[in-house]
Amino acid sequence: MTTMLNTREVIDSLFAAAATGDLNEVMRWWAPDGVLEDITIARAFRGHDEIREYLEMYYGALPDVT
Repeated sequence: MTTMLNTREVIDSLFAAAATGDLNEVMRWWAPDGVLEDITIARAFRGHDEIREYLEMYYGALPDVT
C-alpha cells in the first residue's frame, strides 16, 4: 500500500532529514532527476550526483547545522 504525503509532510520530513546530516536520509527525499537551486550562489544542481556533491560541500562547511 502506498501512502501519499501532503506537501507539508514532505517539507517537514525533508527538513528533519536535513537536520540529521545523514546524506543517505536526505537523498531519499530527492527524485533521481530532482533539482536543487541555491540562489545564494546562483547555481542549480541537477540529479542525485550533483545534489549529493552540493550537500557534501554544505555539510562540510557547516557541520553543526541543525
